Amino acid sequence: MQKLAEDKLYELNRITEERSLELLGDYRISKGKLIDFTNSDYGLSGTYLVTSATHEIDRQKELVKVSISKYER
Repeated sequence: MQKLAEDKLYELNRITEERSLELLGDYRISKGKLIDFTNSDYGLSGTYLVTSATHEIDRQKELVKVSISKYER
């Protein structure tokens, strides 16, 4: 039963592309969330899984450093 569950999870979790980005801060972005993201500057479009997110605030701006993986349903 465990093997069947692991095989199904592997089949459903299709990650095809990974990227690290630095974006303007958004505290709704956190590890484990799926986000719809389109940005022609980075050549990205679609649904992505946030694999890590680090938020930083300095005097002039808020930033979030994220690692994302393309997620295909």
